[in-house]
Amino acid sequence: MQAVKAQQKKAGSAVDEIYGPATEKALAAIEAKKKKPSSNGKKSSYPLPSGIYKVKSPLMEGTGVRQIQEALAALYFYPDKGAKNNGIDGYYGPKTANAVKRFQLMHGLSADGIYGPKTKAKIEKLMK
Repeated sequence: MQAVKAQQKKAGSAVDEIYGPATEKALAAIEAKKKKPSSNGKKSSYPLPSGIYKVKSPLMEGTGVRQIQEALAALYFYPDKGAKNNGIDGYYGPKTANAVKRFQLMHGLSADGIYGPKTKAKIEKLMK
């Protein structure tokens, strides 16, 4: 009872110690407000590396590649849509280069499949 009472006070709804639709709706509104700032800051959710990333031997790999893949997936340019985790594996291989190339083609960039400053800037702009 105390927990319901405390939640009702927090939510600003009538304090009747009965958890019903009004209390649930008020708490949902509070949760939605909490989540809004982070969802508006999409860019901070997807930090992007600087530098040039491309297919080479051995394959480039690591956190930077994973960040590129996650940002592309967030924009619906999956490295490998049919694969587990949409192909986000931290390796800059042909499928990631293809996703970068498709992104570049759709956004007026030179479609070479190489992630560099112009591609980074365009991704960041779209993530805002």
